[in-house]
Amino acid sequence: TDPSGNIGQSLEILITVKTNGKPTAHFVIDPVFGISNTDFMVNSSTSFDHEDQVQDLQFRWDWTTDGEWDTQYSSVSEYTHTFTHSGTYNITLEVTDSHGNTSKTTSPFIVKGLFKDPRDGNCYQTVLIGGKTWFAENLNYAKNGWCYEENENYCDKYGRLYTWKEAINNCPEGWHLSSDEDWMAMERGLGMDESLLHAFATRESGEVGKKLKTRNGWNGTKVGDDLYGFSVLPSGYINHSTGIQSYGKEEFAGFWNSTKIENPQMLTRSFSKDIDGIVRIERNDNSAISVRCVQGISDPVVMTKEISHKSYTTITAGFEVLTGGGAKTIDVGLCWSTMKNPTIEDRRINLGMDVGEYEGTISGLVPNQTYYIRSYARTSDRVAYGNQLTVSTPIALRP
Repeated sequence: TDPSGNIGQSLEILITVKTNGKPTAHFVIDPVFGISNTDFMVNSSTSFDHEDQVQDLQFRWDWTTDGEWDTQYSSVSEYTHTFTHSGTYNITLEVTDSHGNTSKTTSPFIVKGLFKDPRDGNCYQTVLIGGKTWFAENLNYAKNGWCYEENENYCDKYGRLYTWKEAINNCPEGWHLSSDEDWMAMERGLGMDESLLHAFATRESGEVGKKLKTRNGWNGTKVGDDLYGFSVLPSGYINHSTGIQSYGKEEFAGFWNSTKIENPQMLTRSFSKDIDGIVRIERNDNSAISVRCVQGISDPVVMTKEISHKSYTTITAGFEVLTGGGAKTIDVGLCWSTMKNPTIEDRRINLGMDVGEYEGTISGLVPNQTYYIRSYARTSDRVAYGNQLTVSTPIALRP
């Protein structure tokens, strides 16, 4: 009412101010992985804006996220780009709408390398993970090994399956069979808990297995993301104790490590259709599983065999040098001492300089004495030892 008592009416006016929001930047890449000189198609048509149609948006690209745009703004949503070198790139897309609002998104992208094996001409994609360059495919070197179900098509798809003694010396020159240390460096870099690296167990920490397995091909509930291009396929295994029978295709993948536990146990890594982790476990050499090679030199691998003969003053022992770890061996032999864990700084005999089997006789010993014996293999900058033997010379009988 007014001061005179008249009743009036009120009018409520609601004013809505509509603001223009930022667009949302998004893109996909095809193919997901490739090598240098592959034509990659980036497609930003999955970007959107609440006010503008996608055809009204403008896009520009920075292929390496170095702060300098590699293209000008354009309404074209598809773009082809070629990377000339392998590596991990961070690709940035910026989107602007008709009102000048912008948004960005950055996504990592892996361009694999390519290695041609000079022995047979086979080519392998490679990838850098954990500071090491790995084969991104399983070895398929036909010097030995088997195809799953003896089917060459499976060799083409999964690579060959090898025993440990075949695997240990099958990588090309300048490469070596992946070691326990190589795997742990990768597992650590991909988020596995440090306390679990040495565990003989299924290690789910960091879901490292999921990050390394392929997205397709696994017949189970735990498929992979393949975030780093390592592309573990379920290649199965062959069991020699059952008459070279094949098992586990589409369900299991196993990889030999060069690290030996104790004869006849060797370290492996394995992946399964039912877990997101990696299994670190020992395995007998009656199985044939897959091989991944790592670039660079590793320690030689040598095994001391049993004593074949001993006398009051001599001991004869055999050994086998399995690999130089990607390098040429220059000195192999036996070393011994009356103290445990002898080295080449103690007494030794040189028996050759190549990979292979050897037997040597240690002389000049004394009766009724315990000796510790190890084989060794030396390259230009590394030395490795085999397992230790403990043997006592007989008591000399007085005449």
